Amino acid sequence: MKEFYGSASVVIDFSYSVEAENIEEAIDLILGAEGMGFILINKKTDENIDIDVNSWHVADKVGIGNVIESDLHNFDINEE
Repeated sequence: MKEFYGSASVVIDFSYSVEAENIEEAIDLILGAEGMGFILINKKTDENIDIDVNSWHVADKVGIGNVIESDLHNFDINEE
């Protein structure tokens, strides 16, 4: 078996719900998060594929004119 390596980028559109004292704290909880879990699974064997997350961030404002990644959107927060 040969070994192959490389890199890739992932776009994730996620929803959230947090409890906080005020909107500033809620924003900090999301934009200041220090971890997010990712795994890749081999469809044929159902085994995990080893990955290292090199960097990530929550996009607070999407670049103007981004038409290639249409599922990117600006950070949104609302009080219930």
